[in-house]
Amino acid sequence: MSTGDAVPQLVHGATPGYAVELAVFRYALETITEEMHTTLVRTARSTNIKDRQDTSSAIYDPRGAVVAQSEVATPVHLGTTQYVVRSLLDQFDFSALQPGDAIITNTPYPVGPGHLNDVAVVSPVFHNGMMIAVLGNQAHHVDVGGYAPGSMPFGVWEIYQEGLQIPPVQAVRGHRLDDGIWRLIAQNIRDPDEVRGDLEAQIAANAIGAVRISELIERYGPVGLLQHFSELQDYAERRMRRVINGIPEGSYCFSDVIEGDGITAKRFRISANVIVQNDSVTFDFTHTGRSARGPINCGIASVAACVYFVMKCIAGEDTPANAGAFRPLSIIVKPETLLSPKFPAAVCNANIITTQRVVDVVLGALAQALPDRVGAASSGTMHLLNIGTRHGSRYRTLVETFGGGQGALPGQDGLDAIHSHMSNTRNTPVEVLENDFPITIEEYSLVDDSPGLGRWRGGAGIRRKYLLHEPAIVTLSSDRSEVSPWGLDGGGPGRTASNYRITRQGRRSSLESKTSFRMAAGERLVIETPGGGGLGALAERDGTALVADLRTGLVSEQYLLTSNQPPTKPSLVPAKRVPQ
Repeated sequence: MSTGDAVPQLVHGATPGYAVELAVFRYALETITEEMHTTLVRTARSTNIKDRQDTSSAIYDPRGAVVAQSEVATPVHLGTTQYVVRSLLDQFDFSALQPGDAIITNTPYPVGPGHLNDVAVVSPVFHNGMMIAVLGNQAHHVDVGGYAPGSMPFGVWEIYQEGLQIPPVQAVRGHRLDDGIWRLIAQNIRDPDEVRGDLEAQIAANAIGAVRISELIERYGPVGLLQHFSELQDYAERRMRRVINGIPEGSYCFSDVIEGDGITAKRFRISANVIVQNDSVTFDFTHTGRSARGPINCGIASVAACVYFVMKCIAGEDTPANAGAFRPLSIIVKPETLLSPKFPAAVCNANIITTQRVVDVVLGALAQALPDRVGAASSGTMHLLNIGTRHGSRYRTLVETFGGGQGALPGQDGLDAIHSHMSNTRNTPVEVLENDFPITIEEYSLVDDSPGLGRWRGGAGIRRKYLLHEPAIVTLSSDRSEVSPWGLDGGGPGRTASNYRITRQGRRSSLESKTSFRMAAGERLVIETPGGGGLGALAERDGTALVADLRTGLVSEQYLLTSNQPPTKPSLVPAKRVPQ
């Protein structure tokens, strides 16, 4: 599908020179967001942000519409922050703020970050007293209090149990964190030094963004800057509509499930009806199941983030990821369902599990319209691990999410051990983890026989084995332990996830996919993430590629012989344990 020239004529009567100027402006904005992101990462305190880079930054116009966002960031943050900024503009008179002031919040209700760990810092940028832009970032903080370390526990059913709720409040004045508000926050969290360091990094990121926006004002003038904001969004809208025009009109439906909510083993269905008409798309989630008692409910801002992510992938890198590109997209959710919970329903694990499944169902639907563009299911879970323990005199909380197998794509194998879709963070380096926490990593490898087979195979999952040297409280948030990542067009399913603990006596026991529990010093924890689905019939795979899979040990002969191929249409494939 052709999306046209990278720099087309942008407005009626515009000269080629102006088109180039707007392209230069676009990349100037994107460079600013990357500098904001880099500043935040390099000045952060926690391993989760400085090493895993679980944060995102963006620039907004005075109406709260995103005009540029950091590409090396977390898609779920980028989608939800636009909702945060617009909500804050409705609640606060930003013109009364001063340079260096900022509003912070972490509340998902009524619209906001996906869960309480994601704290947003939003700052206005002024020129001669007039607000000219808004800067926003989100970062996942290692702990915000609540029932268990890491603030993402299972066994809870209200947001009150998940941690400290920070309503929108002016917490930053003149680039400094308000002391009274900070004391209130610090009293409710387990590792205040780490959280404060990360908050100050967020403040610094917006500060450098404000300097760079001021430099653009010197170049373009305030009126020119705002005009460029508007025209860049219009350009993105035209490009997205052109992409949508290349999708066959029709209604495409797909469903998938989440395996329980940590309280009940009931499966929760997510259904999408993707309706393509002319140059717009409606994403109708009306037939999704009712909200859960456990913490997997997902707000509209997070649903929108998933939709924006998928359509940006379809549109390609030439389409700017700004509010204009999202204008042709409509989202329908039904109240009091899994994707539109009623306060105070628990939500803390929606980012980890539910958003990944929303992406799966949207891609499953679009695969029917664009079989040459959309691949098989990836691992389908961020597979989060929280370990709360003590290291010397400090209470420490490890936060990790893991990659898995990427689904096979038309014309290529899926990548091994990669963060797919709404995550896009890094795995914690072993050296950093062992230095900062009383933990030894005894194994870090690919999971053999985990890729879905086919003409193009899926990627392999990750195995990580932890030895704990101190007692700990652990939360495991994962999925795809029962229902495999699906293949496409005759491709096989990826292998399901597996999690287990090993006692000091060597006794092994399986873990539920969603659980919070205690571990003793000397015990081991093993995480195995899912593989990606395959694409096309295995009989069509290139012989050289198949030999390479066997030679590396990624795929065994026994796995080849025992692997079943699913139907040619995407479907939910029951888990099949591979012989050990």
